[in-house]
Amino acid sequence: MTPRADTFAPPDAAVRRFGPAQRWVHRATAALMGVCVVTAACLYVPQLAVLVGRRDLVVRLHEWAGLALPAPVLLGLASRAFRADLRLLDRFGPHDKVWLRAALRRDKRRST
Repeated sequence: MTPRADTFAPPDAAVRRFGPAQRWVHRATAALMGVCVVTAACLYVPQLAVLVGRRDLVVRLHEWAGLALPAPVLLGLASRAFRADLRLLDRFGPHDKVWLRAALRRDKRRST
């Protein structure tokens, strides 16, 4: 039986939180993705492009931020806690196989 939603955990109950490695990977990836989104907006929206100027610098920053996106995850693999978290989250159960098979059957683009 699951506890009711309006009940609170006792104050001494331990809550499993992310460790420093997981937080670092998440924040670094978010920062790089934020740079990519902001620079893409500056390159795409003419009004922002006029405000920013120096298009070559924005293009270079956008490219380097995109190329650096895998780096936090690759560096995070050095952490045992991060690898354990990946093992916990990276699972493909039988229900996923059923869903994928049904989705592929419904896909009209797939050649028969």
